[in-house]
Amino acid sequence: MSQLNVNTIGARTGTTISVASGHTLQDANGKTIAGSKIVLLNTTTISDDATVSIDNFVDPNTYVYYKVIGENIKPATNGQQFRYYFRTGGASGSDITANYSFSGTHTSGFESSLTYGTGYGYPFSGVSNASGEELNFIGEFFPNNGSSGDAWFKTDGMYKNDSGNANRRTYIWTHGGTTQVTGLKFFMGNGNLTSGKFYIYGVSKWVL
Repeated sequence: MSQLNVNTIGARTGTTISVASGHTLQDANGKTIAGSKIVLLNTTTISDDATVSIDNFVDPNTYVYYKVIGENIKPATNGQQFRYYFRTGGASGSDITANYSFSGTHTSGFESSLTYGTGYGYPFSGVSNASGEELNFIGEFFPNNGSSGDAWFKTDGMYKNDSGNANRRTYIWTHGGTTQVTGLKFFMGNGNLTSGKFYIYGVSKWVL
């Protein structure tokens, strides 16, 4: 098998290397280099916002699901719920404000409500606004395809609540129905979101 060394190809031909369909790109150890499986789609910085809407990142042809990270989320008002809506409508999205249910575990046990009777998701409660007690979480978001299956969003977080106690919460919220979900809106139960960041990554359906 012939070999082409490409250690200087970037300097000679630019920064992009394309591989024809049916072929593979291997590293120096002969292992196949996979295509990008997790792609950063959106970074949103909070700046004293009443709500934070992130729309139109859902692409069912390319991504199978999405990873959502909340980094150093700080509310203006102490002891509030961290909430979200699913959104529909793409770039000009609107909130879905009915038919949510949940199941989850927290520091003290388990709870659920499976009757699709809630108007929003609230995975974290008692969120502190003290410096050094910001909320950090990771999430997996599965929007439906608009014709089958519920959309759902699982979040995991360990944080110090407004009473100064450690609080672990792992919750899945789902929306009943076939309304296609295309975005998320984050907000607090009362008061603004003061600071922090949201990152959304798409998990690709394919590899090179």
